[in-house]
Amino acid sequence: MSLNAATYQPGTTPLHALDARVKITVVLVYSIAVFFVDTWWGMGAYAVVAVACLAVGRMRVLALARQLLPLWLILALTLLSSALGGAGILVGLFYVTRIVLILAASFVLTATTTASDISQAIESMLRPLTHVGVPVRDIAAVSGIALRFIPIIIDEFQGIRAAQASRGARFASGGIATRAKAWGGAFTPLFVGLYRRADRLAVSMDARCYGFQRIPSRLRECALGVGPAIGMLAVAAALVACAILL
Repeated sequence: MSLNAATYQPGTTPLHALDARVKITVVLVYSIAVFFVDTWWGMGAYAVVAVACLAVGRMRVLALARQLLPLWLILALTLLSSALGGAGILVGLFYVTRIVLILAASFVLTATTTASDISQAIESMLRPLTHVGVPVRDIAAVSGIALRFIPIIIDEFQGIRAAQASRGARFASGGIATRAKAWGGAFTPLFVGLYRRADRLAVSMDARCYGFQRIPSRLRECALGVGPAIGMLAVAAALVACAILL
């Protein structure tokens, strides 16, 4: 399987060993607080945090950048529209930097945490909502399935696109109609395959009596320690303070 933004990268770094609930909380605070940063000093501080996490987690950033080539086009269009709209190129660059930092934070989470750990962490964090009737287990299951399917979808799309290109489909040349036809020829079998996979998954979950046992057992239940909890609160407070003060 090729590397992409949603693929877990096995490792023994401190970020890999960190509790998934801590990582999810910090990434959420980081992603929300970065929208309140309105100076380049603050954005620079957030960039330092992102780069430090990428370095500590030993992320393969260049491979990620190659996988996100379509997104770079969107970022370029964002920058161009801001420059042409009168806001200025610096404002556009500021917006682009904000999006890149959020993507980097998300990449750190998914690259250092398995899909099952993320699913269990979400279920653990939302467990108090079960008292008001929120289907927490179903939400966690959907999150885990989505994370597992994203790499599969990307790999299948790349395979379909390569097969269509070998048959003469022109994705990057020709007129708009030619390109639209080529992309349509790639997306149609992709969606058909997704529906087929979803049907098989539904049958498999039904055969395993999903939903029958209200409180399923787990191999291991990890309580959040005092140290990680204090560290999580300290980092979250520092991120909020940075967003407000810088």
